[in-house]
Amino acid sequence: MCNRFRIKIPSKDGFGKCEIVSLSTTDAKNFIDAKWWDLDEQGNAPDIEWEWAKIVQKHQYKGDFDRLCIKNNAGEIIGAMILYVDGLSVIDKGERAVMITWLATEPKSRHSCLNRRYTKIGKALVQLAVRISNSLGFAGKVVAGSLLESESFYLKLGFTKTDLKNNEQLNFLELSSSAASQLLADEL
Repeated sequence: MCNRFRIKIPSKDGFGKCEIVSLSTTDAKNFIDAKWWDLDEQGNAPDIEWEWAKIVQKHQYKGDFDRLCIKNNAGEIIGAMILYVDGLSVIDKGERAVMITWLATEPKSRHSCLNRRYTKIGKALVQLAVRISNSLGFAGKVVAGSLLESESFYLKLGFTKTDLKNNEQLNFLELSSSAASQLLADEL
């Protein structure tokens, strides 16, 4: 579903030229699972046990999922997301929405890292989800299943917390159409 396109991501040296592309199982294995984690620095990250190659493989032949990543000029993956593109709104019953089922940024670019390589990777991925929602006629609505540790990220972007949890105890948050418009107005 994703066409390759270029974006600029804020970095410690200005703006880094990056591109958003489809995420393959091979890239997930070689550029996320094998390279993201330095256990001495990131041993307590809640997503450290996610096996992206397996996650991507599970969704690769499902037409209602889109697997996306942001690659920098060196070809390194600095952010990744899997979307369910045929979801339903949690707040507006019966309305359609795109759902972020998995989203992560490289540990070296997270708020917990003192010398971050890039910033706003997660925001760029959420903005992409909004644009996909708009293109599908869902008025920018996006639902996200979030770990407790990530809720503040979504709330800062304009998501509203809901009372719904799934069987993995992820909390669901939703971005309304008006909040989605505001988020896109605040492009990087």
